[in-house]
Amino acid sequence: MRFTHCFANPFCSPSRAQLLTGRYPFQNGIKVVLHSKAQEEICLRPSQPSFARQLRQHGYATQLVGKWHVSLEHRYGPDVDLEVFLDFIRASATNPARS
Repeated sequence: MRFTHCFANPFCSPSRAQLLTGRYPFQNGIKVVLHSKAQEEICLRPSQPSFARQLRQHGYATQLVGKWHVSLEHRYGPDVDLEVFLDFIRASATNPARS
């Protein structure tokens, strides 16, 4: 795979959402870093396209190691797209697809 054109966002949440969806922040809805309860309604919704979901649909195993950080309290969590999620923040491993 070769990436020839890129756009980088200097903020955590928008960058993660952009990598997962292939869409700019104004398109995927994550324009700011998610860090407070006042932002609970801001999240990467399952209706957005997902690179990880496309990989799963074609038989690839998908995992996330680190932090999700595209929704608070995992409102729409990684279980939508990922088979395994190792959360360093909560120091836990989950297999949402099989729980």
